[in-house]
Amino acid sequence: MPKKFLRFLPIFILFISALLFSPYVILANSDVTIKLDGKEIVSDVDPYIDSNGRTIVPARFISEKLGFEVMWDGDNRRAVIADNGREIELFINSKTAYVDGRKTEMDAASVINNGRTMVPVRFVAETFNMEVTWVHETRTVELSSQEKDTGDDEDKIDAPREPTPPPPPEELTPPSHPSTEHTLDSVPKTALVMKSSVNVRSSPSVDSSIIGRVNYGDWLEILSQQNRWYKVRLQGGGTGWVAGWLMATHYSSPGPSSLTPNPNPGTVIGSWSETGHETNTNIPAITDIRVIEKEYGVKLHVEANSSLEKPQTFQLSGPSRVVLDFNALLGESDYLSPIEINNQPLLQLRGSQYEEDTVRIVADLNNSSVNTETYKGNDGSLEIVIEQVPPPDKTIVIDPGHGTLREGGSSDTGAIGPTGITERDVVTSISYKLGEVLINKGYSVVFTREDVTQLTLEERAKTANMSGDLFVRVHANAAPNRDAEGTETFYPRTGELIASSRTLATFIQNELLHSLNRLNRGVKQANFSVLRNSNVPAVLVEVAFVSNPYEEQLLSQEEFQEKAALAIAQGIENFIHN
Repeated sequence: MPKKFLRFLPIFILFISALLFSPYVILANSDVTIKLDGKEIVSDVDPYIDSNGRTIVPARFISEKLGFEVMWDGDNRRAVIADNGREIELFINSKTAYVDGRKTEMDAASVINNGRTMVPVRFVAETFNMEVTWVHETRTVELSSQEKDTGDDEDKIDAPREPTPPPPPEELTPPSHPSTEHTLDSVPKTALVMKSSVNVRSSPSVDSSIIGRVNYGDWLEILSQQNRWYKVRLQGGGTGWVAGWLMATHYSSPGPSSLTPNPNPGTVIGSWSETGHETNTNIPAITDIRVIEKEYGVKLHVEANSSLEKPQTFQLSGPSRVVLDFNALLGESDYLSPIEINNQPLLQLRGSQYEEDTVRIVADLNNSSVNTETYKGNDGSLEIVIEQVPPPDKTIVIDPGHGTLREGGSSDTGAIGPTGITERDVVTSISYKLGEVLINKGYSVVFTREDVTQLTLEERAKTANMSGDLFVRVHANAAPNRDAEGTETFYPRTGELIASSRTLATFIQNELLHSLNRLNRGVKQANFSVLRNSNVPAVLVEVAFVSNPYEEQLLSQEEFQEKAALAIAQGIENFIHN
């Protein structure tokens, strides 16, 4: 044997030893079979058994074959796997994982192999309550998609695992309302049943008598609410109580008022009176203009010393404004002092003698489209209504992330910040504020949950398919690296609505960046269950990182939550009017 080779033999032996005993290297035993419910499933990358005796599979296998959501965060070398309200965070070359924000240790690490993320299948499957069996003789991993028996009482399908509320700090706190004209409590509310054969009870308790049942897809008028129960009007007559955690809820917007003269004189918020008009002309001279507030705009009552003709009306942009040109005269001033409105969609009114025979009144707008209608009275006066354009008949489905009921009565908190703030509570509050902003913009809103829920991720998506035109899931991000920060928005990787969902995500992301001034983490694709199962344009918004100490404090602040809600709403409206 050449001496040159002998010199490198010890190094070669060390290299081979490291290769064989490294937990992050594939051993020559890729003849592993995986069966799901008795049927063999094949992945594009072979599973293998690592040096710890654990079966490692590609993350894509987890998403495509088992149906879980899988997201890859390249910045933090993190894989996020989610299903039915539960979420696992795995990190490359680390045995530390986070299950619903709680740290846990695995006996096998996730790795990168040939550019693919590989994860331990047993840990993932058992975390999601699947049965996992290893058959040594055939080198087969057998998975059962049926959840382990938890001994639930079928008669209490409408109950949490325990009919007691979650203990503090798990208990959700009611989100406060933003300062908007309409609140969720002031508009009609109905429940959409999202489970089959749900019990209707005589009182708001799982221990009360069953007086009937309602079925998946039923719409029920909500008469009142107590704790997590809704008193509803039954389709066959009578009333009863149903569990709110088995329902989605629909809020109908009152919508902009119709464009007809309002017999109620309303509140006069400004006026102009003119004197000193010339009398030796055939052109009418305006003598009085009253500005009357309406629910979604203003009404101008214009009087003159003779009959007025309807003004020429047009709308301009840059800045947005409505122009009214009257064939008329003003008094000696030739100028009308601005009247502040600050009533959506108007900012102010101003006017002047624009030309010798033209009085121009300008309504400055708050970046809105308006309808303008003019009505002529019998006395020759004019009433001009300037109101916000009613939005298209759209229903926005809002899915506050997490909040899924667990065994024992607690609920999925999502990630938990350094001071104990939970993702669940933050996104619940932001989602409620978002709903109220949209209600006041004239849209109807559906919530997949208002408190806690037993709806699965797939059922949350189905809620949008059954009742909505757009789907927005609200989350707060998290990472072991406490310095991770910023805002990102996801849209689906598959389906017929990728392009429209990407456009919606882009509009929302742009508005969030403008309002929140956080790091731009981009608009990205993901294979989340709630996105791929939606038949409407769908996005998932990660507002900021609850794991980042600074952003956790931002997320806890009312002002920041309102900014996020307003930004998401504006992004939705930009998409609808695009």
